[in-house]
Amino acid sequence: MLIHQQQASSRLDLVMFYNLLSRITSWACFDTASLKFENSLDELRQKADNVALGTAGLRFLNDLFAFCDTEHKFSLSLENIAIGLEKLATGDLMSRMDAFYMIHDTAHNGLLTRAK
Repeated sequence: MLIHQQQASSRLDLVMFYNLLSRITSWACFDTASLKFENSLDELRQKADNVALGTAGLRFLNDLFAFCDTEHKFSLSLENIAIGLEKLATGDLMSRMDAFYMIHDTAHNGLLTRAK
């Protein structure tokens, strides 16, 4: 008799990413119970302007998730997270500013626009 066991994924979706950051940082502490998983970062960005979660807004966390999701799989490996956070935490001032610029340039057109 064959028993099929489902293997747990080692990748984090957006809500799992929120939970991870809320546990390891003081600036991303919030309750994720009210969040619903969305299939699109664009949909989340549209809603994010009206949501304040702790001192870090939902929009920034969504953009940070997208910045770390270099494979565009809408999920992150631990390696993706470590590399993304490393770009923000290490290096000289200009490389860190460049990383923050890339996070906020969500259209990837080299321009930053003011949120309405």
